[in-house]
Order: sequence, then C-alpha cells, then structure tokens
Amino acid sequence: MLDLHALFVDPRTEEGRGQIYRGVDHNRPPATLVYLAMTGDTTVRPGTYALTGEQFDGHWVYRRHDDN
Repeated sequence: MLDLHALFVDPRTEEGRGQIYRGVDHNRPPATLVYLAMTGDTTVRPGTYALTGEQFDGHWVYRRHDDN
C-alpha cells in the first residue's frame, strides 16, 4: 500500500507538522491538502495548503497559499 508523507508548513511561523495519508501515491502528491487538526505543541494553523514541489526528510512540503 502507498502512503503520502506530507509536511505542512505555516509561513507565518515556519512551524511544521508532518502527517501521513494512507493509500495515497507518494509519487503523485495532490496539489492541495486541507490540514484540519491542531494537536501537540505546534502553531500550524488549519487551512488549505499548496504543494511547493520541495521535499524535506521524505515528506512533500505544503504551505498555506492564502497568506499574503
């Protein structure tokens, strides 16, 4: 089974939160993902995050795209 390892980065704080999506092709990550949970010691805000094309430590990097 394929898994997508995503890293959500909040550009306001540069904090990051990793998340695994089971059954999603790591080689073909979706262009956007919605991050809902706010758990643990992190300031990552929920919202829609866009794929940057970067990878970090085996995770595809997603950043909020609605920040100006």
